[in-house]
Parts: sequence; structure tokens; C-alpha cells
Amino acid sequence: PRSFNMGLSREVYQKTGGFIITRLGEDIELSIRIHKMGFKTGLIPEAKVYHKRRTSFLQFYKQIHFFGRARINIYKFFPSGLKAVHFFPAVFTLCLAFSLIANLFNWPISELCNVLLAIFILLIFFHSWIRNKSAKVAFLSIVAAFIQLTAYGLGFMQDFWKRIILNKSPQ
Repeated sequence: PRSFNMGLSREVYQKTGGFIITRLGEDIELSIRIHKMGFKTGLIPEAKVYHKRRTSFLQFYKQIHFFGRARINIYKFFPSGLKAVHFFPAVFTLCLAFSLIANLFNWPISELCNVLLAIFILLIFFHSWIRNKSAKVAFLSIVAAFIQLTAYGLGFMQDFWKRIILNKSPQ
């Protein structure tokens, strides 16, 4: 569970001490500690939860970039929590940059890059179109997918470089 939709008993709060960090993944860090201390979590299906949705792609980008950075912050507390899946957006972002460079310099591999990118885009489009029955939503899904992957990837790489490679503390 995440803090924005999680309730805690007094006992859980007192034993965990609540948040030990105030930003960049505090909810995930607390959830991991709750589980490690042996407390149970559960879903209450009838609970009503309201979320503030991002109203622009720029706001969405900023939020997801922050999430990429937060994953490294969580890693600093729980190294075993960093999984291969967390690297995928960074790999996607690097591959996308490589593809752009390959096309710019007309390298032979650019054709393969373009085919793979086209397949990826078509998969997103048709999956969304079938699911939502809207071409507009399908096109927006492509934009959202690229923003999500590159924003998370860039945020992840930014703090990976700062916090792990350079071993700097967060600001």
C-alpha cells in the first residue's frame, strides 16, 4: 500500500515511527518497513479513495520523473528492493536516444531501431484502441507511454548517477 491511500493502526505507527524520510519514496519505504516488522496489510474494497489526477502531460512528466528519482532513494534504505524491472525505463530511454543518434547519422542499425520502435508504437496503439474503443485515446496512450518511460528513466538515471555513482546525499 501507498501512504496516499493507507491507514495505520496506532500500534503500527508507534512501532515503525512513521515516515523516516519526508519525500522521494517515503510511502514505499514505510510500506517495506511495515512488512519487514511482520505487520499485515490488506485491501478494503468498499473504501472510497480520491486521487488528484494530473491534468497535463507536463504535470504527468514531473510526477513520473520524481518517481524515478524516488526509486533510488528507496534503494539507499533497502538495496534488495531494487529489481531489474526498475531499470527498464532507463534502458528504454537509452535505446530511444541511441535510435535517434543512429537515425541522425544514418547508421545501418537505424533500420532495426525504427522497426522495433514502430512495433512498440503499434502495440500500444492497438491495445489501447481495443480496450478503450477510441482512436483519440489510443494516440494519447502512445504519448503517455513515451512520457512515462522517459520521465521515469531520466529521473532514475539522474539519481542513480548522483546518489550511487557519485555517492552524493539528497538535497
